[in-house]
Amino acid sequence: MGGAKKGGIGLLLGVATGAVLGVLFAPKKGRDLRDNVKKEIQHGGTGLGTVGKNFAAMGKDMADTAHDIYDSPSVQNSLHTGGRKFSSVLKVLKAKITGGKKKSADK
Repeated sequence: MGGAKKGGIGLLLGVATGAVLGVLFAPKKGRDLRDNVKKEIQHGGTGLGTVGKNFAAMGKDMADTAHDIYDSPSVQNSLHTGGRKFSSVLKVLKAKITGGKKKSADK
């Protein structure tokens, strides 16, 4: 499961990083955000409310995307396959540990 889990985490981190960079560097989205911050400041605010709302919305979008990816058949298949492999490795290790303890007791 280690490889599948690392692959799934890497995929999620890649998607999250791409989403953040996309929002920060997208010309229209950035311009809209700057315009909204300016409007908030003109109305006596600091602009932080607008930025906070934008990041909250972005966080929700990223969480939704992460859930969609995690629930996808390919990721679930990878996790299932990794889990089976991990279980078989555990059985081998347990047998070796049990065998080693038995040999030590026999001496």
